[in-house]
Amino acid sequence: MTLGHLTSVSQMPFCFAFYIILPIILRYGNMAMIGGAGVAKTKYYINLTAEERDLLMRIVCEAKESERTIMRARILLMSEAAQAEKTSIKKLADTLGTTDTTIQTVRTEYAKEGLEAALYRKKRNYTPYKKRINDDVIRQIKELAASPPPEGRKRWSTRLLCVEAEKRGIVEHIVSSTMSRVLKGE
Repeated sequence: MTLGHLTSVSQMPFCFAFYIILPIILRYGNMAMIGGAGVAKTKYYINLTAEERDLLMRIVCEAKESERTIMRARILLMSEAAQAEKTSIKKLADTLGTTDTTIQTVRTEYAKEGLEAALYRKKRNYTPYKKRINDDVIRQIKELAASPPPEGRKRWSTRLLCVEAEKRGIVEHIVSSTMSRVLKGE
């Protein structure tokens, strides 16, 4: 495959386009810069090690990760190349099809927390949920549901069970959706 046979960058293998065509586009491309002709201030500079660069290229070329991770890897690789070319963040964002805020966020995460934080979502620290409905409460609610309904009613509704469970002091408060899950055994 020669360059003469290609009609667009999208027909080329991505790695080829990334290494060969992208620096040419960044340097000589006629993409319009929004907000003036100045170069945007870069707060954080991206200086990748050889191992980081290899890992990022593998992520981009193999395409086995999520789209978000691939985009973030491309941002880091192109940010390093764009710094040498003095390319603005806006122009880089337009080239990658993302926003300048995303570019800045990835750069900031890389500079402050490293490669893993910049590429992958951080693990959330959830406080363990204190289960308010224990086995004893479930047993009492099921006994209540099995008992005869209030006078004037043919059967128990979940709302009636909630009100009655609160009256009897089985629970402090319970909503009908939780009552349904308790009765279903979830």
